Amino acid sequence: MAGNDRVKVVVEGDSGDLQSALAESRKSLKDMSPLRRDRREQGKRLVDVAKEAGCSTGLVSMVESGYVPSPAMQRGIAAALGASVERYWPS
Repeated sequence: MAGNDRVKVVVEGDSGDLQSALAESRKSLKDMSPLRRDRREQGKRLVDVAKEAGCSTGLVSMVESGYVPSPAMQRGIAAALGASVERYWPS
C-alpha cells in the first residue's frame, strides 16, 4: 500500500459476514504497533512523519515493524507524532 494507508474491504454474503469482517478489522488495529496506530489516528502518511522526523519513509516503515532506530531518530519520530520517546521505546 505504498503512499496510501487505506484498506478497502469487500464482503460478499449476509450481514453476519460483514460483522465478522468488521470485527477482524478492529482486531487488527489493536495488534498494530503504537507508533503505526498513532500515525493512522492522526491521519498522517509515512511520508508526512518521515519529512517531519528528517528520515526516509522506509525507516519509518521499519520502525513501525519493530526496528529500533538511533536515539536521534527516536526523538525525531516521536516529535513528529507529538509523543514522548518513552511512549514508543520505554527504558
